[in-house]
Amino acid sequence: MKHTHAPASSHRKLCALISLVRPWNVLISFGGIAAGGFIAASGAPPWNTVLLASTSGAFLAAAGNIINDVHDADIDRINKPERVIAAGIVSTRSGRMWAAVCASTGILISASLAMPLFFIALASAGLLYLYSARMKAMPLFGNTAVGLLTGLALIYGAWAVGNPWAAIVPALFAFGVNVGREIIKDVEDVRGDRIAGLRTFPLLVGTRPALLLATVLLFIVVVASVLPPITQRYSAMYIPIVAVADIIIIAAVYQCWRDVSISSLRAASTLLKYSMPAGIASFVVGSL
Repeated sequence: MKHTHAPASSHRKLCALISLVRPWNVLISFGGIAAGGFIAASGAPPWNTVLLASTSGAFLAAAGNIINDVHDADIDRINKPERVIAAGIVSTRSGRMWAAVCASTGILISASLAMPLFFIALASAGLLYLYSARMKAMPLFGNTAVGLLTGLALIYGAWAVGNPWAAIVPALFAFGVNVGREIIKDVEDVRGDRIAGLRTFPLLVGTRPALLLATVLLFIVVVASVLPPITQRYSAMYIPIVAVADIIIIAAVYQCWRDVSISSLRAASTLLKYSMPAGIASFVVGSL
């Protein structure tokens, strides 16, 4: 009987390890880095280099997701008990080892590229760890760190093809959306964070002021999204696609203010996650 159940148990743990990296988030990171390279090379990048950079960044993003769940295990038992470490399917020790494997792989791949990318990968791995271990409990610092890392993904891809400045505008879009999203996620997690003794921004100033700041940041992103075609850096093809991203962002903001329940805030956070591919796609298409 033991032999019969072992494969099922192993399969369950393998699925848990895969879910721990948050494949959708990793895919967005991979796509963001590839998009940065595509934009910087005006649609004709050296694809081998872009693929290596994107794979490197994807492994680093996976490591960040894993170590975040390791450090948040106690809080997740209250806020998100379905997560695999909180549920006891994967131990914190296994989680740390899995994060180390992913981070090391990402850094090693970056070492095969330009030295600046190696140092960015090394710094990103360190910042991802500091975010989970220390900065997440610091009001707005943790939110800003996540935004910086997300924006840096696009610059990382652009740097891989030797033109980092070309990705500054889409990086700012990614930064604004993700800082706003992280603040909303903090509002969603207020109950568990309060029990854990964390001093997140919503716990410091209150739920509605925190949502107001997130709304202002996201409003700035929507308003600023009309500027790229005006600067003549992006073609008119950019407009209809970024409009989709803007509509999703507006829907997320409406969702927050319509109902501040956990389920509603989680839905708003999910919407903002989906606004990212649409926003990145607009810059890719507009750069052609």
